[in-house]
Amino acid sequence: IEDVIRNSLVCRLGMSRNDQPYVVPLCFAYNDNTLYFHSAGEGLKLEILQQNPNVCVEFDIDQEVIQGDKPCKWGMKYRSVIGFGKGSL
Repeated sequence: IEDVIRNSLVCRLGMSRNDQPYVVPLCFAYNDNTLYFHSAGEGLKLEILQQNPNVCVEFDIDQEVIQGDKPCKWGMKYRSVIGFGKGSL
């Protein structure tokens, strides 16, 4: 888990408002089991977090497309981490 987080360039933050999902890719810092995100001082992401602090985060590294001989035979290799928690401002 630590290796995937520390080697990821982007974190995807998932949130929900009025039963509508919202996912945004973000630059992040990780220290002492805490994630920190860079953000503007206003915007939809902050509005959603104020209404609903429940979040999901996703990280992925080592992506590789596996080509197949037919469209349905293609695949993907990757390592990923998905976590759930509470966001705060």
